[in-house]
Amino acid sequence: VYDLVRSDDGTLRLALRQIRGQTLRQAIADSSDTQRLGLLSHVLAAAHAIAWTHGEGILHRDLNAANVM
Repeated sequence: VYDLVRSDDGTLRLALRQIRGQTLRQAIADSSDTQRLGLLSHVLAAAHAIAWTHGEGILHRDLNAANVM
């Protein structure tokens, strides 16, 4: 986390470093059915991370395969 900003309406927003690479959406689209099984560990890691943040009261309001790297 590089910065924590409070917007005019009081909402907190995080500034994070930009990560370059392939999104989960691209990886799914570019893989065969068998190769997709290899992506499962990444999906589970993302789910665990989101579960932890939810436990801390933090919500990601736009979680989808295009936003997972």
